[in-house]
Amino acid sequence: MRNQTVVQKITQERILSAATEVFAEQGFHKTTIREICSRAGVNVASVNYHFGSKENLYREVCLHALGLSARSQNHGRHLPEEMLSPEEQLERFIHSFLCEILDQSTNVHASKIMVWEMNEPSGIFDVIVTDIIKPHHERLCAIVAALLGQRADEELIKQCVLASSDSVCITGTADTSFLGSTLHFSTLLKPLSALHAT
Repeated sequence: MRNQTVVQKITQERILSAATEVFAEQGFHKTTIREICSRAGVNVASVNYHFGSKENLYREVCLHALGLSARSQNHGRHLPEEMLSPEEQLERFIHSFLCEILDQSTNVHASKIMVWEMNEPSGIFDVIVTDIIKPHHERLCAIVAALLGQRADEELIKQCVLASSDSVCITGTADTSFLGSTLHFSTLLKPLSALHAT
């Protein structure tokens, strides 16, 4: 059973890696499951077996590209959130987010995927904003509010959150190997700004 689980995980990683490459090259609409499976070296039924559909696979690819996958959010989670100070919570939040974004295996394709989403929206990204990015954004706002204490008001929290996003963009450009981080982090700023208006 353990060996079977390992094999399944390896297959999933191969599919995810191949899908990231193909989606980056062709965008969501032009990419076919057959091409992904061919590049991954797996049976054409493997995508549906492991991910359920092309849409679900693309969603997972986008989460990895944005640093919001389950894997990235588990980085450094040794203590429950409530046991950490606001400063420690912010450090964990930033660390877990950057661990995935600065992963060179995904970073090279991430900005291309975001460009495709801006030019030929799939509709799936809207779901990611609502279901995934918004909760993370609200969590960051709560951390910032705790850090500001009595000084906190909605406008100040908004400015601090967006400023922190800009800071990560600048950090991403400190090394040319991280240039891709800037684009897909900047892509997040528009939906984040919209969330404050809702």
